[in-house]
Amino acid sequence: MVFSFCSAFVLAEPIDIFAPNLPSSCEVDGKGRDLEIVSAVLKHCGYQAKFTLLPFGRHVRNFEHGQMGDGVITVPASQAVEGFSSNPYIWYQNGVSYLEANIPEPHSIEDLHGLRVMTFIGGTDVLDLNDSVDHFGDFSEHPNQRVHTAMLYYNRVDAVLSDGLIFSSINTSLRQDERFSSRINMERNLKFAPIFEPTPFKAVFREEQLSADFNRCYRELDEAGVVEAINVKYVNPHREMLEHGYLGF
Repeated sequence: MVFSFCSAFVLAEPIDIFAPNLPSSCEVDGKGRDLEIVSAVLKHCGYQAKFTLLPFGRHVRNFEHGQMGDGVITVPASQAVEGFSSNPYIWYQNGVSYLEANIPEPHSIEDLHGLRVMTFIGGTDVLDLNDSVDHFGDFSEHPNQRVHTAMLYYNRVDAVLSDGLIFSSINTSLRQDERFSSRINMERNLKFAPIFEPTPFKAVFREEQLSADFNRCYRELDEAGVVEAINVKYVNPHREMLEHGYLGF
């Protein structure tokens, strides 16, 4: 399939976009599943993107309240943000990361009742855990997802609730860090159970035309198989842990 670009925008200045700093999704070297999808979509429309990475949540606050930037990506589809929202363009797969030797494979949140559980900041609301919190043996939120992995290997928690690809990417990084890997046995079998429905995320732009262009160009790349190819590219290196439980890829 041959694509045509919007020539009116080819020479335009790069558009400033806020993104969250997330392993395997949005990284400081410009790599990541999320950044690559957004870059491909905008390039297909003739735009160039300049990304500013911030902690998750702050990236939206800077766009909305600081009145900075031309757009923001990785916004929960249900979150109201001033501007012009795109259609969902990426999905994250939250689930349970656990050591196979420690607990049976969970199939629902009820299977974790009585266990020590950790999740990301805001995970209680994002994953709708309010009715389960009192049933866990222990429960906490922590902003540093490297800590999630460490707590699991040190047997301080039984299960981590987070995005499987992000967790697996951090685990791979820690395996390569001798300061960490030399102190614990990282050869234990790490598993992922996708017990939650995939979570859709959108982009929000200040200009309505940019949002409309983004939707159109995403649809064209999706129909051409480009979006799926990017997703598979990032999931494949983590197949041992994720198997085919990450969005079906």
